[in-house]
Amino acid sequence: IFDKLLKVEEYKKASEQLIQTQRVAENKINELKILTSHIEGQLISLNNLREQEKQLQERLNGLIGSLELINQQISYKQKLVDSLNETFEKIRQFESIQRELLSEKSKEERLIEEKKKELDKALEAEKKVKRFSRDHERYLETSNQLETLRGKMRIRENLKREEIVLRNKISELEKELKLLKQQLKQAEDAQKEIASLERSAERQKELEKTISELQRKLATETEIRKQIQNRQQKIERLREDYKQKSSEIANLKAKIVEAPSLDQLNERYRQLVDEIARIQAEIEADERFKKQIKDGLCPILSQRCLNIAEGETLENYVSLKSKNLVVQVNKIESEKDKIQKQLKLAQEAESVRAKLQSSQDEIEKIKIEGTQLRNEKEELERQLKELEALKPDCERLIAELNNLGNPSAKIELLSEQAKNRDELIVKSEKLEKELSKLHSELEDILSKLKDFETIDAEWEKLHEEQKKLSTGHQEFLANKNLAESVHERKIQLEEVLSNLKNISRKLAEIDDELSNIRKNYDEQLHQIEIQNLKNLEENRLREKFELEEVRKNIESVRSSIEELEEKQRDLEQYKAQIERFEKMHEVITFIREILKKSGPMIAQNLIKTISDEAAQIFREIMGNFDLTLKWKDDYEIVLEEQGRERPFLNLSGGEQMAAALSVRLALLEQLSDIRIAFFDEPTTNMDEIRRERLAEQIRIITETKRFNQLFVISHDDTFESKADNTIYIRRQK
Repeated sequence: IFDKLLKVEEYKKASEQLIQTQRVAENKINELKILTSHIEGQLISLNNLREQEKQLQERLNGLIGSLELINQQISYKQKLVDSLNETFEKIRQFESIQRELLSEKSKEERLIEEKKKELDKALEAEKKVKRFSRDHERYLETSNQLETLRGKMRIRENLKREEIVLRNKISELEKELKLLKQQLKQAEDAQKEIASLERSAERQKELEKTISELQRKLATETEIRKQIQNRQQKIERLREDYKQKSSEIANLKAKIVEAPSLDQLNERYRQLVDEIARIQAEIEADERFKKQIKDGLCPILSQRCLNIAEGETLENYVSLKSKNLVVQVNKIESEKDKIQKQLKLAQEAESVRAKLQSSQDEIEKIKIEGTQLRNEKEELERQLKELEALKPDCERLIAELNNLGNPSAKIELLSEQAKNRDELIVKSEKLEKELSKLHSELEDILSKLKDFETIDAEWEKLHEEQKKLSTGHQEFLANKNLAESVHERKIQLEEVLSNLKNISRKLAEIDDELSNIRKNYDEQLHQIEIQNLKNLEENRLREKFELEEVRKNIESVRSSIEELEEKQRDLEQYKAQIERFEKMHEVITFIREILKKSGPMIAQNLIKTISDEAAQIFREIMGNFDLTLKWKDDYEIVLEEQGRERPFLNLSGGEQMAAALSVRLALLEQLSDIRIAFFDEPTTNMDEIRRERLAEQIRIITETKRFNQLFVISHDDTFESKADNTIYIRRQK
């Protein structure tokens, strides 16, 4: 553990880690050497590539000159071929025009034949139109006359429909007038009967009002009886509830007398729980202490405890103490169970008290409600007696009302009939006027219908004449349009003859032009020149293709040269890196050797410094400057006194505690910037003399000002007089 604390292992680890760095440098050197060897092999072809680039450039210049010559030849041939092409194109255009004109001439000749035939048909149709024109004109006259008669027939039909509508209206109004007269007679009879029933109706109203008042009062009899019965049932239920609640209150009072005090039991239960917790904490502390005991020695002072009698071991002492504590816990647990049962009874008694108060309140409510129900029942019985006395008067009045026979209803019915009398008179007069008007309109329509009595005979005569004229009329219509087109067709024939003359003239002109052009054109020479031009263009394409290939080869060679030149620069950098890594490897090897040798030497120097500091602390604690505490290279603590060394196990308990504290404080001071220390229960299982000595030694440490603060945690009061500040912590009950 002290090797880690003094960082001896860190020097070893640093040396081992540098092995990895050394190997990385060696691997890098090997990789760089392989790369330089590979690049040097590739650079052998660099001179060959430069010579190849020179040859390709010479070939490129030759191809460029050859292409310029071929382009000049192609330019000359192209002009010659273009001229021949232009002449050839003119011949093709004139031939095309010649074919089109011949085609048009043929069409115009056919069209002339068609136009002649159409003109002959139009002339024939013109003769037929002249022959049937009189029949056509008379047919149109009869059609107009028939149309006039058709209008008159529509007027006659409308008049007949109006006649039927008027007759239907007159019939309906006559029926309505008859019904109104009957209703008027009934209204006059009803007025007379109403006058005779008025006194009986007044008596009926008086009787109905009196009977309604009596029946309203008697109608409450059933409800009052129900209310009396309801009150009686409620009183019976209240008596039963009163008996039940009285019995329940007696039982609750008996339970309350037997119950113990709840507050006292709760207080005792909390005391028992606290006592059990305290003892269990003590048992757990003893168990932890027991696990730390080794060979019967105190785990804090590493010596036999002075508080134990002769012949008794520390383990037995702690085990016996734990057993006694367990017995105490069991006794307290038994008492706690009894208290829990009593608590349950006391809590039930509290609930019973609440129920008792509630039951007593309910008894009072039952008494008040019973008194109120008795008073209500007596008042309802009094009302019932008053109602029974009214029944004979009500029956007598009902008999009188039945004898009257409900005159009010009769008057109401008769009034409904009588109130419409004036309205019926007005309606009757209005209907009579309307009937008079309708009869006048009917006579006017009958007079108009007499004017249309001969119309059917006239229609039949004209219709027969039109049938006879129908054939001539149809022939006229069939030939009319064709006959009218004679003049137009003559003009069309003249236009077609003129077009044919123009086409013939143009054909003669085209034939002359073609003859002149063909004299200056040789088709065989034209094809030879085209072939020569094609051969020159193919030669140019081959030269261009070769030129592009040479350029690509030049670019490829130049790219390869650039890559090799870049690799040549990389080769120089790799050689520089190899030199740098070789120097680094030498430095790492040197550092590893230094770390191997310096680790143990640094640890020895650090142990010597800590040992001297611990000796000084020990002398200050013990107050004896003739003593020398040593911490050896194997981390063993010895005390030198008058030239004689005593090992740590042979020191007294106080010397061991002081020596251990001195070494730990010296370690903390040398290896850390912390100037604070904690002492947790440093006096456990110590007698009074040893506690006083330890307190004095800790006080001496504070006076030397080697540490800013020291904290002591203890259950005894040994340190009270030595401490600058004291904090007390107690369990809160």
